[in-house]
Parts: sequence; structure tokens; C-alpha cells
Amino acid sequence: MRAYTLEEFILHAMDYENEGDVDFIKFILTGEDTMSGELAVVDPICNPLTLDHGIIANRDYDSLIGITQNIIVPLSITVYPVSNPMESLSTSIHFKYPIADGNKMRSIDYHKIPNLHFGSWGTRHMIHIFFPHLATAGHQSPKMTKEEKVIFYQKGLGPAIEDSLPQHSSDWPSTYNTEMFRACKHSGYLSYQSKMLPQYIVSTIGDKIRNQLELNEIEWGHDIFFMHTVQGIKHSTQHSLDLVSAEMALEEFLIEANLPPYILDEEWREGQWWIDVGVEFSSERKDCLQWSTLSHFHMIKEILQISEDHASRITTLGSSKYSRDIVSHLPSVSGCRIEPGVQGQGAFQAAYFQLYTTDKALTYNPEGTHHGKTIMMKEVMGATQLPRFIEGLLGTYNMAGEMNSSNGLVEVRVPAVHATTVL
Repeated sequence: MRAYTLEEFILHAMDYENEGDVDFIKFILTGEDTMSGELAVVDPICNPLTLDHGIIANRDYDSLIGITQNIIVPLSITVYPVSNPMESLSTSIHFKYPIADGNKMRSIDYHKIPNLHFGSWGTRHMIHIFFPHLATAGHQSPKMTKEEKVIFYQKGLGPAIEDSLPQHSSDWPSTYNTEMFRACKHSGYLSYQSKMLPQYIVSTIGDKIRNQLELNEIEWGHDIFFMHTVQGIKHSTQHSLDLVSAEMALEEFLIEANLPPYILDEEWREGQWWIDVGVEFSSERKDCLQWSTLSHFHMIKEILQISEDHASRITTLGSSKYSRDIVSHLPSVSGCRIEPGVQGQGAFQAAYFQLYTTDKALTYNPEGTHHGKTIMMKEVMGATQLPRFIEGLLGTYNMAGEMNSSNGLVEVRVPAVHATTVL
């Protein structure tokens, strides 16, 4: 067995150019070296950063999540009379909601609570409405049933709009079914419409909906709550790693999201607020940076300020809280995703921790359940060889090798009270 650096492995693979496709493929895919009779292994640890390698670090804010009883956006918002079920929250946000189940309390993931995409503000920010009582009634899915959607609109939202905007309520759908009829196109696709809710009733619409559901004796309507999700724009609030810069950038982040800065102050704050804080590391020489798998333990220990025992436990394969994202089939190079849990959350009460790199941005294109560019098997095995997709992908990779470096990022989700001090 012989260990190669990445560069040595590629150079030796090029030696097979005139040795035939079979031997080349064997070497690339299995490491079988027919020239020397040895087994080649790639050891990326042979390419560590040197102590004098210049690294640039920049801090940034990304998503902000707020859980409140009423909507706190201080401007007009867009509301969906009937919302697209695909826009309901269906993936984990990595912290839980305490819920009463009989005489006991239990915690449940937010994405497992029946919810609807209620509205939005700005160009990227969303508001969801949650119905926790339904999660204790044997509900089999976070998706609302048709019957529940009918009840919510006709006995909750609709009457609340009529009470709040009597002069404009005629613009809203008469019933859930009439809106679904309007929305359905000849093609079978649905066109969901939105309505504007003026600023002066935004803060009270939640209470109005609760009151209407209570008047109509809908048991699951009394404990509804709202989730505000601010989706940040990468690098828009990037700043240096000092407290003054962090505070100024946070205020700018909130202003860009059309939220008053005081919503995160302990004296004024309503509900629970969580924020994603990250640091991006880049090479001064524009080299490609990747995370060593061995770094996971050290990074989470130092950043979350936890003990070696806790850091070891939550970065060990087999831990339900730990996932590795291996790079190019090289186990010693990987990012990670970690839910630290109560014992591992550390001084900053972190709900989520991840290490990743920026190289995925070149093929990032969400579609269905996939986050990046994908190809169907029928294209791979089709009559046209090389498929256009593979040509485009190869071209992208070749240009990236000349033009793009990759940066390393660490990101943590913490209560907003720690926004300026973590990392």
C-alpha cells in the first residue's frame, strides 16, 4: 500500500493515459495500481495548512427565527387565504416546542406540529401559523387535513378579516372550496393568491383569529402561535470578529429585515428568538480549504465551550446527534452537522452546529428533494453520450478548478441573546 497526496494521485493517474481505459478506471476507482502492483490510497492529511498560511476570517448573520403569540412585523404583510401545502414547515429547525400531553409535558419538533404558511413580508421572509393542540390529538402528519383547513379559514381567518376589515372583506374568498375552485387551472396546477394585510391590524390579527375560533367552539384554535423566519442574504452583514462590529451588524441585519432592533432586547422581547451566526474562513492565497474530520471534536469543544467528554460523545460515529458530510469519498475530509442536545449545548445554548464549505454553491439548485444539480438515470443511459448534463458539469468543474477556491464555514444556531458573543 502506498499513500499519495491529492496532487501525486492525479499525476500518477495521468501516467495511465496510454495504458488503456481499464487500468485507468481501476486506478481511479479502486486504487489498484497495475504499474507497480501496489494499492494506492489518497491521504489528504498530507496537505495540511502550514502555520504561516494566511487565513481571513469574517463573521456574519444568517437566518433569524422568532416564535411569538402574535405577529410582530411593523409593516403591511402578505397573507394567503389558502396556502400552498408545500410551503408548510416540514424540516427540522433543531429545537423543540414544549407541549402538554394529558398530565405530562413533552417536547416535539416544530416541523411535526400541524402548520400553515400564513404569510410573508419583504422579499424573503415567511410567517407560519402553528396548531399545537392538533399534535396531541393523534394527528398523523404536520400537514393540515382539508377539513382542518376549511375550519381554519371559514371559522377563524375569514371571520377575523371581516371583523378587522369589513370594508374589504368582500375581496376575500367566500369559502375554502370557492378559493380552491378559483385557484385550479386547466392544467391541474394551482395558483395560490395573496392578500395584503395593512400594518394597523397586523399585530392584532392573531388574537382576532383565536377569538373567532373560540366563538365557534374550535378546541384546537386557542393555543395557536406564529413563527417568523428571516432568511438572510449571504455576506450582507459580514463583519470582523469583535463585539462592536457584531452589535452594529446585528442592528443592520434587523433593519434590512424590517424588524425593530428592540425586539431582541430582554426588556422588550416577546417570545423566543434564535439566530444563525457564522464565521467564514478563506485563504489569502485563494487555496481550497476543507475541514479535516479530526477537527470536528476540537471545533465544537472550543466554540461551544464544553467538556472533552461531551465533545467526544457528540462527534463519535453512531451518535444520533452527529452526521458527517464526507468530501469526494475521502473519510478524513468532511464537514458535519450536530444537534448538541441539553448536555452539549454549552455556554451559548446552541441548538445546532455545522461545518461546511462554499464549493457546493457552484451546483446549488434546489429541486424537489435535491439541493444541487441532479441527472436522471434515463439521461445517463440514454442514446446521447456524453449527455449534455455531464458536459456542463465537467465544464463547471474544470472552470472551478481555475477560477474558484472554496472557503470553510462554521455556523451555530443560538438564542438571540447570544447573537453578538458566540464565535
